[in-house]
Amino acid sequence: CARLIVDAGVRRVVTAWREPDTFVPGADGIGVLAGAGVAVAEVPELAGAAMDPNRHLVTPGA
Repeated sequence: CARLIVDAGVRRVVTAWREPDTFVPGADGIGVLAGAGVAVAEVPELAGAAMDPNRHLVTPGA
C-alpha cells in the first residue's frame, strides 16, 4: 500500500499502528513513505483503537 500512497501523490499520512509481518514479512511501509518524502505522523496512543477491528487478522485464535 505504501507504494500506492506514494504514487498517488499523498504528502502526509497519519498512522496509529505499524503493519505487522502477518501480511508482508519485513514490511516497512513507514520507511517507504518517509524515504519518498511523505510526512508520516505516528499516533501510538490510538494503536488499540486501530487494531481492534483487525485483531482477528493479527492475533491467532482471536
